[in-house]
Amino acid sequence: MSHSPANLQDQSTLPEYRAAWQATMKLLREGRSFSGRERNCAFWNCQDGTFANVSSVTGLDFADDGRAVCASDWDLDGDVDLWLHNRTGPRLRLLLNPTISPNRSHDSNDDTSATTTSAANRFVAFRLQGTASNRDAIGARIEVSLSDNSAEKQPPLIRCLSAGDGFLSQSSKWVPFGVGQKAKQATVRVRWPNGQFEDFGTVSLNQRYELIEGQGSPQVWRPDRSIPKLIANADANAARRVDASRIILPTPFPLPKITYQSFANGALSKDNREIRANQPTLLTLWASWCEPCVAELSEFAEAGQQLTQHNMRVIALAVDHLDQSHNSQSTAAANILQRIDFPFDAGAVDRESIDKLELAHSILFNRQKPLAVPTSYLLDSQNRICAVYHGPMGVEQLLADLELLQSETSRRDLATRFPGRWLAPQRQILLRAVSRLFKNNGYAEDAAAYLKQDAEALQHIRANLTDENARQQFDQQIAEAYFNLGAELLAANEWSEAAEYFQQAIAANNAHVDSLVNLGSLLAKAKQPQQAIRLLERAVSLDKNAFEARVNLAGTSLSVGRFADALEQYQAALNIRPDATWLHARIARTCLETNQIQSAVPHLQAAIQTDENDFASTLCLAWIQATNPDNALRDGTHATELARRLADMAANDSQRLMAADVLAAAHAENQEFDQAIATLQDAKRLLDNAKRNSNLEPMLRQRLQQFQANEPIRDTDGRYP
Repeated sequence: MSHSPANLQDQSTLPEYRAAWQATMKLLREGRSFSGRERNCAFWNCQDGTFANVSSVTGLDFADDGRAVCASDWDLDGDVDLWLHNRTGPRLRLLLNPTISPNRSHDSNDDTSATTTSAANRFVAFRLQGTASNRDAIGARIEVSLSDNSAEKQPPLIRCLSAGDGFLSQSSKWVPFGVGQKAKQATVRVRWPNGQFEDFGTVSLNQRYELIEGQGSPQVWRPDRSIPKLIANADANAARRVDASRIILPTPFPLPKITYQSFANGALSKDNREIRANQPTLLTLWASWCEPCVAELSEFAEAGQQLTQHNMRVIALAVDHLDQSHNSQSTAAANILQRIDFPFDAGAVDRESIDKLELAHSILFNRQKPLAVPTSYLLDSQNRICAVYHGPMGVEQLLADLELLQSETSRRDLATRFPGRWLAPQRQILLRAVSRLFKNNGYAEDAAAYLKQDAEALQHIRANLTDENARQQFDQQIAEAYFNLGAELLAANEWSEAAEYFQQAIAANNAHVDSLVNLGSLLAKAKQPQQAIRLLERAVSLDKNAFEARVNLAGTSLSVGRFADALEQYQAALNIRPDATWLHARIARTCLETNQIQSAVPHLQAAIQTDENDFASTLCLAWIQATNPDNALRDGTHATELARRLADMAANDSQRLMAADVLAAAHAENQEFDQAIATLQDAKRLLDNAKRNSNLEPMLRQRLQQFQANEPIRDTDGRYP
């Protein structure tokens, strides 16, 4: 993976970095591992410059996707325990150190006691507090000098207090020292972060002390809590895989458009239906070759009356025809349902619907896995998924879960595996992000539907706000939601409905420039130019750099003959975006409409330079250079070159006639009247061969007379013809 870019404007490395992360996240969503299933490693410092691999004997060699490790004397027994954090489950592991210590039982029945030593190891631990230095005393160094009955002097033990001492982790700020079995007492010296040394004198072993900068004497610390008895759990990764799971969604997820062909009399009908739950519904995917599926549907059939009494229905959708690994068709599924007298709706689901459900799964569970059968979805009366069942589930469980549809609190509590107290309101699924994913996968209709629901959800939230400032801030979100929906419908050519949502966006936020621009453009297309101009002028007044607003305002102004206004807006747009060189052609034609021929010429030249196949701009410039009365603007040689280029790019007879006419005028400007006459005669033959009654014929005849009299063409307005 590439290095992180220094900033978000670093376009040399940012795309590569983002692409690498996207590829990594794709692998993780497929269930891959960052570590490649490599086991954790632990190494013992042999104190001779080498390390021994003790991963297995310490029990630390878990096959976890490990991320962080931090040290803490969690059970306050004097030795250091470890917390491990993993990317995948189990997310946290607490590993208790079984070394014999003064606060641990030596009972041989205690499975946490050590069996390799006969005496307890001793310790001393310190927690520092800075006064002149930073309060957490980060950067302090503690020196512990030990004494025993021997005359031999031992070097001091030294540890430093640091912050962020591991990847994504911070160990306890208690600084422990293991002092073995022989030491009798210890003296302590601290060098504080500001560089000052302070002696704290002699301390007893097997104690914890608080050292406060400037006090000079250690304070004994005793815990204010009892140590709970901890029971080790079995390794979650070693547990037997279960074939069924029940996932309660704390926030219901709107079902995408799911269609199926219904079964009728043991066969597929031509009736193509869409799932629209207006009552609690269980949508279940199954196959005729799946024994647990058939058993589950048989149970539903037997409990049909009971389910109906609870206002519950079931829709069974067969996938036989979609699974190439089994030789079965939808008719086999239809026959089974007929045999068990299945009382609910059923049919064969299509491939697109399955793909949408898999996409919904990837959003809900952040995993991209193909669906297995049976998989069921509990829908509420608003067509939203409230629970997902992988594997078979029973009627009793289904009826119990019906209560969840009415209670957001119950769903939220059941979505977690442990009790607790919620400190914040339930977060909602960001449906505009869901819409974007469905759009990127080619499901434009579903994308628009999710955007509609997003806007409705925002309106519902706003209605419950009591603070006016909060409501005004929320209006900006609502406006953005309606704009996104309008843009989606506009892309689908649903102009009328798009205009309605742009209007709602403006109603929520009358300064939403993008909505003003899009609605103004739609009104211009609907032949309502005056209304369009008002909206576009408002957009420009709100944002002087609104490029699209100025371009659309210029085009709409042209349509009603406001050429000066159009020219002003085109010029302003080009100032905003000098790279929008296609604007030169529009500015040139607007200049010609207002007889500003001299101003038009440089823009025509820029337009041709931008696009050498711009027929209209090339035609105008060639005509001006061949016919304009102003000597400074005429250039017969260049006009001839442009006219020949026109002939090469002409795509039809009409363009060939115009190219010939301009070339003849250029020859006349160069006093090449014979060539001008010959070119016009060729153009007249082209017109005769096309058998067209064109207004060009009298014009060509008049010009031919001028050339025969050795008179060039002079045209004052600069527009052809």
